[in-house]
Amino acid sequence: QINSALFVPDYTYVSTNFGIVLIDLVKFEIKETILLGENSIESPVFETTLKDDTLYAATANGLFFIDIDNPFISSVNFWTKFENLPDNHSNGPFTNVVEYKGFIFANYRNEDSGNNDVVYRLDNDGWSSILNNQTVRNLISTSSGIIICTNTPVFIRDENGGTIRNIWQFNDQFFKANDAIFDEDG
Repeated sequence: QINSALFVPDYTYVSTNFGIVLIDLVKFEIKETILLGENSIESPVFETTLKDDTLYAATANGLFFIDIDNPFISSVNFWTKFENLPDNHSNGPFTNVVEYKGFIFANYRNEDSGNNDVVYRLDNDGWSSILNNQTVRNLISTSSGIIICTNTPVFIRDENGGTIRNIWQFNDQFFKANDAIFDEDG
């Protein structure tokens, strides 16, 4: 199953239920298969994002990162797992990871408590929560803010996690959005 795809010049990082497939778009070939499970076994990767030269991966086993130019990108031994997340959330699962204005945002899926996911923001001081007590369906980075689609409203946040707008209804109807767009006109 394909969970998401990150397009960068010449390559696509395809997140799948077994790992990441790196596709060379110039040569039209699979360049690498990256397995981020313990001992390089298959494990779901839900999303990847890029900030500067660092690739981040949201996986069933936590959040990982690596330098994009690391020649050993296909070996889990060269990836670093974030071990410093609050509330013992380092082992995941993380369903989304996006970059916005130089910050990394990631969603921790709380499978034990149905409506209690946590969206974290990474800055120079470490990880902090910007939203909790929601079931997050998607995180989207746009030019106007981070869109957080949940089972109730759609939250739009700035780079510091501050509220830009909350949308509870569309055409007087409540909804559960899987995806959304937001432009300068709102």
